[in-house]
Amino acid sequence: MFLLIFFRLFMVLDFNHNLVTLQDTQPVVIFTKSVETNCAFFEVYDFGNGNGNGYFEEVISNRDNTSFYYIDEDKQEVIIQKKVSPGQFIVRYIFTFQKKSYEILMKSCSEKLSENKKELHILHKKINNQEILN
Repeated sequence: MFLLIFFRLFMVLDFNHNLVTLQDTQPVVIFTKSVETNCAFFEVYDFGNGNGNGYFEEVISNRDNTSFYYIDEDKQEVIIQKKVSPGQFIVRYIFTFQKKSYEILMKSCSEKLSENKKELHILHKKINNQEILN
């Protein structure tokens, strides 16, 4: 029960902790999902037309030394994983699709991290296949 209360507090207080935005870009939240049984929170941001490559480049150039980065410039994907507290991780999946940048933000407890990463990749695949997010 304490873990659930802590996780909810974590979600409220740290909601925009690592969301990097360009000065001229206002992201739009297109999907939100909270899965209490998996100790996970997902949010998908759309950075609009024309800003795809700019946001991607901004994320690469403004690296945080306390995070793990996976960068694939050919696919225009960046995955950033950061431990924000004991047992709590934030994973950001930034990618470009059809000249638009998207960011999937996932917050997860460490014991469910690998399971929640599978859901993160499912969301990515749905965006690329232009499917409804659910």
